[in-house]
Amino acid sequence: MERYAEAEEAALGAGDLGAAVQVSMDMWVRGPDRAWDGRLREHAEAVRESMRVALAHQKHAEEYEEDLDPAVDEDLAKIDVPVVVGIGTSDVGDFQQIAEHLASTLPNAELVHFPDTGHLIALERPDETSDLISAFISRTPITARSSSPAPQV
Repeated sequence: MERYAEAEEAALGAGDLGAAVQVSMDMWVRGPDRAWDGRLREHAEAVRESMRVALAHQKHAEEYEEDLDPAVDEDLAKIDVPVVVGIGTSDVGDFQQIAEHLASTLPNAELVHFPDTGHLIALERPDETSDLISAFISRTPITARSSSPAPQV
């Protein structure tokens, strides 16, 4: 992750948006362990323009970044709703560890591995993502909560 950030920062600092986009494609689409193939190149082309726009405007978003409160694990443990956490098995190890940590810290989390998938799970595996979300919604009860009593009829 640090090497990626340094390479992206160097490309943007040099005003080379094209190089920054390629660094991002290598990080977010290909990941550390996969070789570029036809499927990954097609996926990269589908997100290339969005990535270019995001990188071109990244400096503006950085103005609003905040450091995380170190007590975030305590807050996560209080989230008592069903959650699905996805891991792309070809994502950078840092993000796989974060997903595993979330799944083990959130009390109602389900961990789902997406084989041969990078960081952009929903974009790379849209059908599988949609199926997972549909299944999750169908088995998750929806309850309405109200602070006031139900109206009398």
